[in-house]
Amino acid sequence: MDALREPVMAELKQRVIFVVKQLKVCGNWAFIEADPKQPGGRPVDWNIGAYADAVADDMCGGYVHALLVKSDGRWRVREQVICATDVPWVDWAQQFGAPTALFPQFD
Repeated sequence: MDALREPVMAELKQRVIFVVKQLKVCGNWAFIEADPKQPGGRPVDWNIGAYADAVADDMCGGYVHALLVKSDGRWRVREQVICATDVPWVDWAQQFGAPTALFPQFD
């Protein structure tokens, strides 16, 4: 979570913790879906960062989705999407070479 926390805090311009909705690890790959919160559990203030307009227009899913890869013993964010209103990981397996089993499947 710490590997993801720094870039998310930089983008949201505030401290965050994560309420994890999904976490799956396959080898050196990890997929995360999390709800960002302020320390203490309060909702993040979407008006601080770049997402104020998206939230005002009801175009923010409110989650963080991320693909991480472990190299040299450290987890690193390969891709992250904040506030998606669709399925951002739909092509991540093909695009990044991550295992397809890592990602949520839809019927």
